[in-house]
Amino acid sequence: MERTIEFDSIESLYRGLNDKDEVKTQANWILIVRNWLTEVSTFDPVSGHALHTGIVDFSSTVAKSVLDESSEGEIKDLIYRIVSHSKESVLAIMEHTRDKILREHAMLPIHAAREVDSKSVQWLSRQPGRTLREKLSGKPYMKAVRRRSSVDTAENRLLKAFLLRLEQILIERQYALSAAAEETCEELLVSLQRWLRTEDAAEIGNWGNLPPNNTLLQDKRYRKVWDGWLWLQAIDEQITVDGKRVHRDILSVFYWNTLSLLNHSGRFRTVQQPVGLDYDNFSISPELPVRGYLFPAADSKFKGNIKTINYDKKFGFVSQESGVDLFFHQNNLSSKLKLDSLSTGDEVSFVIGINRQGECADDITLPAGIIPIDFNLMGDKWKIQVGEDKYLLQIRFR
Repeated sequence: MERTIEFDSIESLYRGLNDKDEVKTQANWILIVRNWLTEVSTFDPVSGHALHTGIVDFSSTVAKSVLDESSEGEIKDLIYRIVSHSKESVLAIMEHTRDKILREHAMLPIHAAREVDSKSVQWLSRQPGRTLREKLSGKPYMKAVRRRSSVDTAENRLLKAFLLRLEQILIERQYALSAAAEETCEELLVSLQRWLRTEDAAEIGNWGNLPPNNTLLQDKRYRKVWDGWLWLQAIDEQITVDGKRVHRDILSVFYWNTLSLLNHSGRFRTVQQPVGLDYDNFSISPELPVRGYLFPAADSKFKGNIKTINYDKKFGFVSQESGVDLFFHQNNLSSKLKLDSLSTGDEVSFVIGINRQGECADDITLPAGIIPIDFNLMGDKWKIQVGEDKYLLQIRFR
């Protein structure tokens, strides 16, 4: 078995793309299989989780992805998934950042004081003088309540922490991948870098790993930021697991590509059943064992039935569907068909040939039937059963 190279972070994976051959190959495979799974998965627009589907629809999506010659472009890995899930929400929040009204005490010009409270009265009580006029005489300022808007909220602190971490990763990604092809990630990187230099971003404090508030859980935009933050916290561990499991994932991709192209051929049909997708664990789980049926290819042969057979003299007659009888000799049977295996009334397929007596039935075969095929992928082994024949396919990486 080929040695598995471990990556301990998403940045180390991107740096591996510019490393030595063995490391680069491992990093490329991790990105390739993740790109494949992202391409063939449909994600819930609210939660971002991969939706379960049917095996026929899934096979059609996989076949379309395999056959699409224009599929080269963005690498749709774990970071792409986070960006695509949260990008629209982040851009909208940066355009109109949620704020709150702060109530604070300050020394304000007397003409600007619009609201006083107990603290203002306490401040006045400490000033010299017996009346309000005496206490404020010669003083242009007094302690009063001031209200102002601020973007330094818990949800914006999380937003800033999310974007700072995402910026680090996207810069590393930019070094490793072609920026021209990474439109989705590059657009967000430019926008978040511009926003992080604004006065609003400077006002926002540090995120303190607080429990999520109602805004983060219920606001449709900030909820996606919260989702992206949680995924970023787990991404380094997930990269490590992806690296350890990459050989199994490659086989899974190969398996589903093969099955889907068979289904796309028109001669093979998979029995419909639910398929569960676990995107994080790279798991594609049919509810039942996968079964399909191979249908015979359409041909130009005529159909008929054996009318009579003379086993001793090794000849007979075939009745066509039109009612015309055609002579055949043992030599007119296909190489896989024996005269002794035929009986009167058997259905056969044939072409019209010529012998010394005129037209005859030639290249006689039994009509092809529908063949059931069972597929089962277990680890690095495929179990395949075609009719009554069983096969075991095992693939090893060296």
